[in-house]
Amino acid sequence: PPQIGFLVNLQELNLDQNQLRSLPDEIGHLQQLTHLSVAQNMLREIPESIGELGHLTVLYAHNNMLRSIPSTIAKLENLESFYIHGNSLVELPPRAPRSDDGLKLV
Repeated sequence: PPQIGFLVNLQELNLDQNQLRSLPDEIGHLQQLTHLSVAQNMLREIPESIGELGHLTVLYAHNNMLRSIPSTIAKLENLESFYIHGNSLVELPPRAPRSDDGLKLV
């Protein structure tokens, strides 16, 4: 729900295996978030607001129905691990973090 945006001091959020079809844009309000796990749901997209999570170091988004990743992912300069296997990705955004940037991309 959009009220998740009120949890501004939240550092870790695990929403695995909840049959989620979408994430609210308000997820971008969680400025202190370092770990976000939305694996094994039915997500078709990740909101553009993901780029506002400047402290995010780990993002688990594997085994969903993602076809693309928002270009704002490039703003996540602290991202160290990004798990996206098991999706239907056509391509990554041109400026998305890549393995050769020191990112663990799985």
